[in-house]
Amino acid sequence: MSRPTTHKLLIYSAKQIVQISKNGEEVLKGIKQDQPIILNEKFGDNGETIGLSIVIDMTGRIEAVDFDDQIKCQFRFAIFEQSLCAKGLVILPGLIDAHTHPIWAGDRVEEFAMKQKGATYNEITLSGGGIYKTVRETDLASDEKLYNLLKNRLYHMMKSGTTLVECKSGYGLGLEQEMRLLTILKRANDELPLTLSITYLGAHAVPSNTNVTTFAQEIADSHIPFLLDAYLENKISLQNVDVFCETGYFDVENSFKILKAARRAGFNINVHGDELTPIGSYKLVDMLRRDAHSCNVYSVDQRYYSISHLEELSQEGIEVLAKDCKFVAVLLPLTKFILGITDKNKPPARQLIQNDVPVALGTDFNPSSHCYSMPIAMYTAVVTMGMTLEESLVASTLNAAASLNMSQDYGSLERDKMGDLLVLDCSDWKHLIYQLGNHDQLINYVIKRGSIIYGRAPFRYSKGEPQTGEMIFAQKREKSLPILTKEENWLLL
Repeated sequence: MSRPTTHKLLIYSAKQIVQISKNGEEVLKGIKQDQPIILNEKFGDNGETIGLSIVIDMTGRIEAVDFDDQIKCQFRFAIFEQSLCAKGLVILPGLIDAHTHPIWAGDRVEEFAMKQKGATYNEITLSGGGIYKTVRETDLASDEKLYNLLKNRLYHMMKSGTTLVECKSGYGLGLEQEMRLLTILKRANDELPLTLSITYLGAHAVPSNTNVTTFAQEIADSHIPFLLDAYLENKISLQNVDVFCETGYFDVENSFKILKAARRAGFNINVHGDELTPIGSYKLVDMLRRDAHSCNVYSVDQRYYSISHLEELSQEGIEVLAKDCKFVAVLLPLTKFILGITDKNKPPARQLIQNDVPVALGTDFNPSSHCYSMPIAMYTAVVTMGMTLEESLVASTLNAAASLNMSQDYGSLERDKMGDLLVLDCSDWKHLIYQLGNHDQLINYVIKRGSIIYGRAPFRYSKGEPQTGEMIFAQKREKSLPILTKEENWLLL
């Protein structure tokens, strides 16, 4: 008889499991974005309730998702280090925040008040505020202070259900300062349980001692080669390069100069575009495609490009993006809402979805748009942009992962993907959006690669003795409550 296999976690008797997809889809777009795969408990032949189970292996990847009776049969003699009864609870993928600016010091609370009195984004910037104010305050902060600020922000994102987050630099501008921020982001990625997709945003604004053309050339010729060497030497972790393609910052031609160098170095492309004015950032997609093919640098690893914001995207832009099957629109419904710009254009979610452009969501967490919560971003997308609840969920899971070229491992609950998931204390996943601001009471557990990294109080945890599948299913089924040791508390990491 072969030796029983050991697995990391069994969650069983769930009322509902939201898979999103099950056949390895990289994105869901068009009508399919409104049709995520959702499994619900069923009644057996004798009228008994048959719940749902998920098995996570020792590497932290999903091995099986099925009804309890099937899992009991398949894993009868398997050994599980941990088990969790989810009777009456809902399981869904960990949320993915596709656009954040989490590393900086200071605040912009006074600017928030100014905006409510009518001051514009550009007026505040020209007066020495905005990005430049945060750059100055970040430069004065120590590395340890910046790390602790970052860790605290990531903790609050995790409590709100985020398990994978895109993190931009951008408040250094100069190469030395940006390297410092990227080094701190790498430390967070190495030490904390969340997964970070790290982005270099040196082209966030133009330093006062130069001009846009000169600075863009410097980034392309000096910064990116230097960052590539640092990445290869494991001094930083870096996946993406971003540019603020906007009137008064980086025009399309200078943005292309930077992104071309980044693409040729092998980095993913991730652009701020058409946020404040219809500058035509969508043109970059075709420009980059032509350059990649002409230089034979197009790689299967670079599956998607993404452009964020798009509040001022034109109809022509929508049509151009619709022709590109490897493009993801990252929409940020909270940005203009928090800035108080509610009478201007909103991100064109409906038009993009109707034109088969996959849509992802992000919080755009930054000093002037201070929200950690993807559930609130999802709610805002539904009520202000006309997305359905299902579309907003796909946009915050699978499509968000695709925008970072990570949907092969994240964004859905299917075999061989990472065991990143949430366990909700509600009857249906829709409550996560419906109950505005109550997600902290709905999220019972945040699980990362099969390990519970957050559980609601009492914050204690004990694994107990490993058990076989047969022993686990034979137990009285009641909701589990995690018991976490003090040492496993995130804030003490």
